[in-house]
Amino acid sequence: HRGLIRKQFQVADLLARRRWNGLLLLVCSHYFYRQFGFDYLLPLGGGWQLAADLVPESPSGAGVRLDVRAADLEGDMPGLQRMYSAAVGGLCVASDLNEAIWRYQEAKPKAWADRQITYVVESEGVASGFVRLFADDLPGRAERLRITGAHAPDRQVALAILRFARKLALEERQEPIIDARIPVSTPLTRLIEELGGKPKGSYA
Repeated sequence: HRGLIRKQFQVADLLARRRWNGLLLLVCSHYFYRQFGFDYLLPLGGGWQLAADLVPESPSGAGVRLDVRAADLEGDMPGLQRMYSAAVGGLCVASDLNEAIWRYQEAKPKAWADRQITYVVESEGVASGFVRLFADDLPGRAERLRITGAHAPDRQVALAILRFARKLALEERQEPIIDARIPVSTPLTRLIEELGGKPKGSYA
C-alpha cells in the first residue's frame, strides 16, 4: 500500500515538474503527505471568532445611517465586483471570484451546506461595502455564523457589518459566535480584535 502511494507521488511530482513548472497541489489528510516531502504552500483555515453579544448595538440617531440589505445580483453585481477587486487588491493570493462563480455559489439548492449569500452595506442608496455569509448552518459546525468575504473600507462599514451579523446570529439563527474567514489586515478584522475576538490557529 505504502509502496504504491509512494510511486503515485513520484509520478505526480514528475508531471508537475514537466507540465506545471514544479507547482503541485495536494489534498491529503492528517500530515500523511509530509512523509513524502510535501507541505502547504499557504495556511489552511485560520480566521477570527467573536462572541456575537460583544458587538455593541447601534445607538439611536447617532452618526451616518448605514443600512444592510440582501444583494440583488442583477443590479448589484457590477458594484460587488468592483468592491471585491478593492478588497483583495493588496493581497498576494486571492480567489478569482468572477460573476459566474459568484452566481453559482448563491444559486445552489438550499440543501447544500456551502451555499452563500451576499448583503450590501449602503447609505441613502449608495453602496459602500458588502459581506458574504454561508446561507445556512453547516452540519457539524453549529453555534457560529460564518463570514466568508467582505469589503469594509473603514470602521463605520465594519461596525455596520458586525451589527448586522450580531442581529442575524442571535435573533434569527440562535448562534452565539461570529466566525470570520477574511484577510487579517482589514478594518473588519481589526475591529473584531478590538471587540475581544480571538484569532483561530491555522492547520499548517
